[in-house]
Amino acid sequence: DRRGRRQLLWQQPALSPDQEEELRALQRQVWTELLTAGRPDLITALGSPIARVGLVGVDGVDAAAVERIEVLNQLVADPGDCRCAVIVFNADDAPAVEFLR
Repeated sequence: DRRGRRQLLWQQPALSPDQEEELRALQRQVWTELLTAGRPDLITALGSPIARVGLVGVDGVDAAAVERIEVLNQLVADPGDCRCAVIVFNADDAPAVEFLR
């Protein structure tokens, strides 16, 4: 029985493991700062290679973290690279995800 189990079928990392870990940590940090600042509308910029345009200058958001996110996102944006994975799980075991509107 595979109930509750997830399986990684395929992954194409665009970043080194250390860079991926750094990017995720910075994105979580800035995500929290954006929510605290009352700006959840800007969260999609966290995956942008021009993140600075939308995020620098927002009160309470760490500008240095945003600039580093942008650098790492630009590495991902190079042709042929992506932060991609295919994960399979039973529909009854789908993770709870809240989508922002």
